Amino acid sequence: MAKPAARKAPVTNVFAIAPQVTKKPAGKKNDNREHIDVKGLEFYAALTALAKEIKTLIDVERPAIDDILDKHFIAAGLKIEKRPESVRGVENGVEASCEFRKRGENSPLKPEEADLLRQHNLPFAVVPVSKDSGRFVINPAYEKDSDLMTRVGEAIGAVEGLPRDFIMQATKEVVTDETIDQMFKLKPADVEKVKDVVRVLAIKPAAKFDIQDAIAHLVRHVSPSESRTEGKAE
Repeated sequence: MAKPAARKAPVTNVFAIAPQVTKKPAGKKNDNREHIDVKGLEFYAALTALAKEIKTLIDVERPAIDDILDKHFIAAGLKIEKRPESVRGVENGVEASCEFRKRGENSPLKPEEADLLRQHNLPFAVVPVSKDSGRFVINPAYEKDSDLMTRVGEAIGAVEGLPRDFIMQATKEVVTDETIDQMFKLKPADVEKVKDVVRVLAIKPAAKFDIQDAIAHLVRHVSPSESRTEGKAE
């Protein structure tokens, strides 16, 4: 008589019974390093904190100024169908040179940006990339040696079965002056769609504030209610 088959022990899902790990709250690390007096550190720390706040204020204030300049430059450019001239911005005796510049070659177009320009039939340039990190490059010291480059090219080309596109020149797509001029021949609605891709607004204030005046402007700006209260008290 055959023996009954032995029953297999149930298999336990270790993931189902895994205990939960509770993270302990991060506590303050013990700092056992030597403490030394550093003259000027307090003032330096205050300056770094101030610099961070000023950077934030600049980022907050700039968009409203850009909006004013954009409206002027777009209207002026559409009127003459090319890039408008730079202007002088003024407020309370303060002046700044304001320019509608093309996007620089150091900021190449992304594929989707280049596609947007193609959709609007706007020209742009394809130029060599001078520095392409992460790839093999030819030592710049020999790039202008035409005889050497010719011999190297012929030697590589003689390799049997070498694909024609084995050697490629790294390129990038960039905005040109013609891109800007042609943009202003588009309809206003289309200009709004592409302007952020092709232009940079440059603002160069000419005012020469001394540190006391600059700080006074900053204080009045960040705490206007306190300034008004002080003015009424006087």
